[in-house]
Amino acid sequence: MSMVKKTIPVLLALAALTSVAAEVVETKFPARDVVIAERVLESQCDEDFAPVLQRAVDAVSAAGGGTVFLRAGAYCFRSPVTVRRGVTVRGDYSKSAPSQGTVAEIFGGRGDENGAAAFSMENGSGLEGLVFFYPEQSVASPAAYPWTVRTARDGRAGNNQTVIDCTFVNSWQALRVGPETNECHTFRRLRITALKTGLLIDMTTDIGRVTDVFVSPSVWAGSGFGTAPEDHVLRGWLKANGATAAEYRRSDWEYIRGLRVDGYAVGVRFARAEVPTNAVMAHCTITDCSTALRLDALNWVGLACYDSAFAGIDATVACADDFGSTAMFAACTFRGAPLNVSARGTLSFSRCDMPSAVDAASGGRIERVDGDDPAPAADRLAAEFPAWPRPKSGRVVSAEKFGVGTRHADNTAALQKALDEAGRGPDGATVYLAAGYYRFAGTLKVPRGVELRGASEVPHHTQNGGTVLLATAGRGDGDGTPFISLEPDSGLRGIGVWYPQQPLTEPVAYPWTIRSLGPGCWVTDVNLGNSWQGVDFGTHPSGGHRISYVSGGFFKTGVLVGNAKTRGWVEDLQFNPHYMLRLSPRLPVDWGPKKPDAGGEHPAYPFCRRELQGIVVRDCADEKLTGTFLYAARDGLVLEGATKACVLIHGTDTGCRGARLALSPEGCAKVALGQFVPLGADAEAAVVADGANKGEAEFIATQIWPKNKVLSNGGTGKITFDQYNACGAQPVEPAAGVTSRLGHRSGG
Repeated sequence: MSMVKKTIPVLLALAALTSVAAEVVETKFPARDVVIAERVLESQCDEDFAPVLQRAVDAVSAAGGGTVFLRAGAYCFRSPVTVRRGVTVRGDYSKSAPSQGTVAEIFGGRGDENGAAAFSMENGSGLEGLVFFYPEQSVASPAAYPWTVRTARDGRAGNNQTVIDCTFVNSWQALRVGPETNECHTFRRLRITALKTGLLIDMTTDIGRVTDVFVSPSVWAGSGFGTAPEDHVLRGWLKANGATAAEYRRSDWEYIRGLRVDGYAVGVRFARAEVPTNAVMAHCTITDCSTALRLDALNWVGLACYDSAFAGIDATVACADDFGSTAMFAACTFRGAPLNVSARGTLSFSRCDMPSAVDAASGGRIERVDGDDPAPAADRLAAEFPAWPRPKSGRVVSAEKFGVGTRHADNTAALQKALDEAGRGPDGATVYLAAGYYRFAGTLKVPRGVELRGASEVPHHTQNGGTVLLATAGRGDGDGTPFISLEPDSGLRGIGVWYPQQPLTEPVAYPWTIRSLGPGCWVTDVNLGNSWQGVDFGTHPSGGHRISYVSGGFFKTGVLVGNAKTRGWVEDLQFNPHYMLRLSPRLPVDWGPKKPDAGGEHPAYPFCRRELQGIVVRDCADEKLTGTFLYAARDGLVLEGATKACVLIHGTDTGCRGARLALSPEGCAKVALGQFVPLGADAEAAVVADGANKGEAEFIATQIWPKNKVLSNGGTGKITFDQYNACGAQPVEPAAGVTSRLGHRSGG
């Protein structure tokens, strides 16, 4: 039975420029969480809906951020919409029946592919659960249109554009970031048919993420819209007319996981740009394309692929004649047309299944190992993450009803009352705290089964505002009570935490910001702008933990996971001191004795390179990590004790030690697609095994730069490097317990 008409008012008034009340919405289709929105709009397709939506978006953004929800139905768009800072536009979504959900019917821009995008995205904005459909588009008489979604072109792109759970039915050009300077796009669970280009990524600095994206003519053909063409007709048209599924120009450290493409002229192209890209790909499938993978240009770091499949009709991997970089393939499968390498490039294959012929131009390099037998399935690091946890009940408790407010000097007691009320029922509840800046002089405890939730529906940055908790307790006491403690099976979502009394130029110790008190806890889309110590899921037993897109700047420790006897999952962590520097003007800041000059490096960067342990994994029986990144640390990734871990895609940029090993004899780790930059006055090596390391670690298809050591080994454990591109770094030296295969040194 449809329930699209039901809403439950929560009445959350914001002390901001505009008063906005939130509602709990019962959706037509199952949702990943309790849907809470600051504006709920009804279907309208008689007139242009863009002005109506723009007014709602502007109001929510002015109030500090939140969600505008569009009920299931059709909405007519004849003019562009800009999704403002801190706002997510969300629909009622069904992947299997897109025509029955929230459908944006786009009529504007026909014939002008360079016009304004239907939806432009400012920093910290999101699109979720929407279906984009062009009623006047046809294969028989195709028309060009502007991009369906792209970064804002007026200097407001900045950090964090997120598009998740959306279907692009029949775009001419679907989704673009750049050439505006941008960072940290997140594209998850998308389905796309585009007649010219599906994805185009350009001018992205650390880090862009593309996860579980499907680009295929079958999306339109099987969409359920009455105008859908037959699959084979559309497939033939796309190949004949040069359509490209995904094109990368400049992107520093692009993370590509689970990209699936079929039926295009070009599956994935790394194109020429003033500054070309480097990237990693894992669990991708590019098949039934005229050219599966085209390498026109990469920077000297190159491309690394793991556990992916490529099959092209005319070319499976095609290099431009002057392609001069390196592409590594580990545990990959190749079918169809030949592979080729240019006169200056290098293609490296380890444990690949590749009956396809390889054509090497004069002077090109082909490297292969182990007779090219594919890696057994047990050796592959498939990142199989279960559904995200949530309270068992759909009950929502308003924090504002219990007296929490932005004008109060201390909200600790009021918010704790709301949390305790949510924990009284057997199935827990969600405590919702709307956008605003709230002061807390004490500490909080989230009861079992409860989620404390803020207004940010998607990953966000300190500069984006949202629901921000201003913490002051524990100054000078690193061992004190954490600001937020999570009882077993409880979690946090969509909030930020900021320490207004933390001097950024001369930081002081504080307790952990977040600590789990038992197993089954979760944290997602949480920004910790200037924590001394971030998330502690290791002091107490923490089996079954889930951590996703914790972002922020940290001084001493970012995230600790440990003491876990059952599987835990960590994904998409993003750490950088700029989270404590690129700030909302409404945020109270203690710069310390002297605010640094704008021209030099902020003191936080060298401090972090001396002190910070970024991601620490200690005594975990079965840990899965994927898509993690940090900039400026003493130790980027630390693997300690009896840990058994699979790490898929990790980057440490300008760390003293990219990864540090201190495994006990029973400990073991596999790290695929690591990227390590040991840089700075105290830089040691990409991987450092200290004297305590007695376990086993394997690094697969690793990228290392600039000129420091790949490995510094002071332990007695077994360490294997299976493919690496050293990019000018000092290669692995033969030693007892150390094995190196297919080590390559590119120029640069």
